[in-house]
Formats: sequence, C-alpha cells, structure tokens
Amino acid sequence: MPLLTKGIVSVSVVVILALLVDPGSAWDSLRHVAPARLGLAVVGGLLGLAVQWIKWQKLVSSVRPETTRREGLRSLLAGFSVGLFSPARIGELSRGIFLPSQRLAASAAAAADRFCSFAMTLLAGTLCLLFLWPPAGLAAAAGLLVISLLGRRWLSGGGEGDGDGRGLAKYNSRWPMLLDLTTALRRLPVTIWLGTLAWSGLFNLIFFTQFLILQSSLGGELSLPVVLAIPVIFGIKALLPVGVMDLGVREVSAVLVFRSMGLDPSPAFDAALLLYVINVLTPGLLGLFFVGSSVGGAVRHFWQIEWVTFSFAKLVARSRLRKGAARVETGV
Repeated sequence: MPLLTKGIVSVSVVVILALLVDPGSAWDSLRHVAPARLGLAVVGGLLGLAVQWIKWQKLVSSVRPETTRREGLRSLLAGFSVGLFSPARIGELSRGIFLPSQRLAASAAAAADRFCSFAMTLLAGTLCLLFLWPPAGLAAAAGLLVISLLGRRWLSGGGEGDGDGRGLAKYNSRWPMLLDLTTALRRLPVTIWLGTLAWSGLFNLIFFTQFLILQSSLGGELSLPVVLAIPVIFGIKALLPVGVMDLGVREVSAVLVFRSMGLDPSPAFDAALLLYVINVLTPGLLGLFFVGSSVGGAVRHFWQIEWVTFSFAKLVARSRLRKGAARVETGV
C-alpha cells in the first residue's frame, strides 16, 4: 500500500472518529478506568499471547519438527512486528523467514494460522450478528458460506487452473511462490487444521473477554446485546484490514456498532484503543528486537516493509526466504 494511500486512510479514520466521538467524553472515560480491571485485561493479553505461542508452536512443529520453543516464540513476535507495519497484517506470514531453515513450509504454517484466526473471528461475528440484526446476519452467513466454499476449492486443487487461464496458473507469473505456498498448505494434516481452529477459537474468546472487561472498567453498559456486539466489531475489523499500523478500523467499528445500538460509544472506543495497545502494539514493538537481530537491523527491514503489498512473494523475496528457498522449502 503506497504511503499516499496510508495517509489518506489515516486522515479518513481521524475525521470519522472526530465526527462520531466526543473527545471530551472519551478522555473523561479513559481517565476513570478501573486499575484492577485494566490489570485483568493485561493478564488476559499475556494469556492470549501464550495461547498464540502454543498454537504456533504446534503448527510450525508439524512442518518443522526441530523447531525449539525459543525459535517459535522469536518468530512469532518478529511476525507480529512485521505484521504491525504491513497492510492487512500480511507481514505476519513472514514468521517463517525468521527460522533457520524450511522457511517456505513455516510460512505456509503461518498462513494457516492467520486463515484459522480469520475464519473463527468471522464465524463468531456472523453468529452474533444473526441475534442482533437477523437480516444482516443472514447476508453475512451467506457471504461466509461462499468464502468457505471458495477456500475449500482452492485448497483442494480446484483453483490451479484447468486450461482456461484461471486459478493459480493465472497468478503464478505475478506471485511466483503462491503455488508453492498453497501446495504446502494442502499437505497439512486435517488434525492440525482442526487443532489450529480450536486454539484460534480460544484466542478469540480471550480477546472478546478482554474487550468486555475494559468496556465495563470504563463505565460502559453490560448487557447481552453488548456482549453479542463485541464479536461483530472484530468481524468487521477482520473484513476491513485497511488501517495504518492496524489502528483505526477496530475503533471506528466499535463506535459505529455501539451508536447503532443507541449506546454511548466513548467507552467502546476507549476499550478498543486500550486493547490495541495491549494486544497489538506492545507485542509488535517487542518483536522489533527479534526483527533487528534476525534481518540485520530493524531500519533495513522497515525499508523492505514499505514495499510490501498483498503479494506475499514480494515480502519473502526481500527477506531470508529468498536465500533458502532453493534448498528445502518445497519438501514440507
């Protein structure tokens, strides 16, 4: 995403928030946050990080059995950092390049991790949307079904092209490693997919609970509609990953959803902002240390990240994956 586009997105988000949220009310709500509940939300963030570590360790060990727990944690945090500075958090797929070998297989595992997290967030958001706004929920369910069928067709090989110029064959020239990555994804056992989905569901539950704790600590209303609205917020965020440094869409979604329910959006906005700091910004900044030590300096890697687009091949071609791809990566 070019810098100009990033700037436009940033300005648009600021304008929307300025129109929808009273800054004085949001600041007053933030000043009166309950310290004990804020601490509980931080503990939830640590628990969520542990769940992601376990999930990633199991997943990457299935394709690279020699991966140690330390290597798993370092690559996870480094991926958080790259994801923080890349559009749609696509940089999280770079976890594999921070491992000593079999980077393509590990990158495929990272793609499976992101896909499962995305799927569980959308599923939770769709189910809650069915209770809150049934017509919108039915439309979302239909869209989710279409996405699921397309994803299944892609992974089963139906998207490789059948002579009509469509499928993976069409894109292989633009994204040279996409075919290899998809092939590696298909080789993952069904049990690994199911386990990753289960861990992703647990992480989403922790994430939603953190938001609820922060919302209540900021004086927000606690009711069943509020509980159901939280997954909807993150479902919207998952579908619109266009914010700069993963900031903006989550907060705007929280404000819009709560306003549509006739509730004060200030606590929801503050809760989304605090959750961003706890769960996204802090791990991402911590991962900078591992990015710097693994890729020859964080400044150099930031320059590479500026050129990242939705083409994953461009990311891996600018990193260590390029050096090892010819040796072992295609043998998952």
